[in-house]
Amino acid sequence: MLKRVSLALAVVVTASLATLVLAHSDANVSTVAVSCLTTGNGQVSPRAGRHCTPTTTPTSETSSTTAPTTTASSTSTTSSATTTVAPPAQVTAPSSPVTTTATTAPGGWWHPKPGLTWQWQLSGTVDLSVAADVFDIDYQNPQAADLVGKLHAQGKHAVCYLETGGWENYRPDAGAYPASVLGASMSGWPSERYVDVRQRSVLEPILKARFKQCADAHFDAVETDIDDTHVEKTGFPLTEQDLKAFNTWVAEDIHALGMAWLLKNGITGDSFLTDMLPVADGTVNEQCWQYNECAAVKPFIAAGKPVFNAEYNLDPSAFCPAANTAGFSSIRKNVDLGAWLVECR
Repeated sequence: MLKRVSLALAVVVTASLATLVLAHSDANVSTVAVSCLTTGNGQVSPRAGRHCTPTTTPTSETSSTTAPTTTASSTSTTSSATTTVAPPAQVTAPSSPVTTTATTAPGGWWHPKPGLTWQWQLSGTVDLSVAADVFDIDYQNPQAADLVGKLHAQGKHAVCYLETGGWENYRPDAGAYPASVLGASMSGWPSERYVDVRQRSVLEPILKARFKQCADAHFDAVETDIDDTHVEKTGFPLTEQDLKAFNTWVAEDIHALGMAWLLKNGITGDSFLTDMLPVADGTVNEQCWQYNECAAVKPFIAAGKPVFNAEYNLDPSAFCPAANTAGFSSIRKNVDLGAWLVECR
């Protein structure tokens, strides 16, 4: 449930929104407009994939974002990043694990492997100097095609972030969603509502257009968000099977466009996660080390698929050694998902 808008113009927001206006771009960076909803203390809850830029810059983030030089058990970075990272506001407890039973034959798309380093930047200036193998950026970044081209020239891969299980009122295609498909507002996020994933005939043309936008910019993969709403209060009687069927279609359509599909979170306490493993090419996970959930995603590693993990509150020394041993691609991020990070590898 990403909270950002990458538009070339300033976003009109209410008093509950903070706005970052598009600034500039050069050979290595691209700045995008960001709109985010904050909590009373100015921080943002990162659970369930909800990310945006807080009203204040996290104290641990500096203006420079040079890739850190930490090893598996070290928390030190280059002079451009602080050694001690102040954790963001405490987040809410996560849901338990989940899974789907579809299989997809290997095709003509990228098949990422465990052990890749990654950067997850959905707000602010995209810093291409970060030493990562994979960059995950928003599909509406106005310089997306240029950024992807530069990453490919460096031998790197690019992931296209977008939302499939929810509606965001600030996206350009928001008007394409009829009222019949819009459900309950997402708690704490009045600018977003859940969608009825059973109404595929309504959602398909909207999402196909988003997927094509990623493909046209030559992204290698798509990270979808709001993938496991059968455990949420959506306003619809969604079942685990509904979400399995919906995400299987999502994966197949993305694969048909020559891109990999990365499942987002999905730890819900049922079979959703393990059943989706055959069709997914990897997973993006938040805070499994903090909440002792990582065993649920280890089957991805066993299947030769990456676990791109981000932690917000833990010091890198508390999870990096275990993450590296497990074969995870783990990083420490601030909840705004700006350029700052500490890599475990």
